[in-house]
Amino acid sequence: MSQCNGKPHQCKDQLRAVESWSSHIFPIKSPENALGTLRLIEASLCIPIVSRRDIRYNLALGGGATMDAGSYPINLVRFLSGEEPEVVQATATLASQGVDRRMDADLRFPSGLTGHIRASLFSSDLLRISARITGDQGHMSVFNYVSPQAYHRLTVKTTSTHRTEHMAGDASYTYQLRAFARAINEGTPVLTNANDAIANMRVIDSVYRKAGLQPRMAAEDSPQSTPTAT
Repeated sequence: MSQCNGKPHQCKDQLRAVESWSSHIFPIKSPENALGTLRLIEASLCIPIVSRRDIRYNLALGGGATMDAGSYPINLVRFLSGEEPEVVQATATLASQGVDRRMDADLRFPSGLTGHIRASLFSSDLLRISARITGDQGHMSVFNYVSPQAYHRLTVKTTSTHRTEHMAGDASYTYQLRAFARAINEGTPVLTNANDAIANMRVIDSVYRKAGLQPRMAAEDSPQSTPTAT
């Protein structure tokens, strides 16, 4: 903590900002402009959390698929687009009153780009960790953008090429630790700061509202309305 100018909370804030989004740091990317003008960005994170005793299903603790798994695809589409989206519509499937076990949401960006995110803690998509970026010249698909060191696959298909790639690299947490160390030792700006976290949370809140649910911060104090039917 001595390298934080005597202010341990600054280290904690930096660590929180760096820790969450390995997809910003792990070196998976497509050649610039290979896809042409971007039209659609889709991202999913679906995992099987079977036990309803898991804290992710606890409304009082901010439970729900969107709050947990959904934060990753939401952050990814924001990162790839470089814009803040409007949530056009959202559809929730509930595990219990007010707690979503699956969420689908359609997004629209200021440039006209559209997006779609899917998140689930238990659904027919037991395990789905993927992203797809579609442009007018082709598309790129990524499997496992969250923990690519375990296994990943990047496929690019354009009007002139079709290839699959695997990127060599360290664990995503290693890249996060290096970014954190550079921020503390050299003052290098972090890729994901507190402002980015707030912006991500705004989208999460908007997804819940569009699905007919209360944002998590108000869940204990407000009655839950009926979610959009699936």
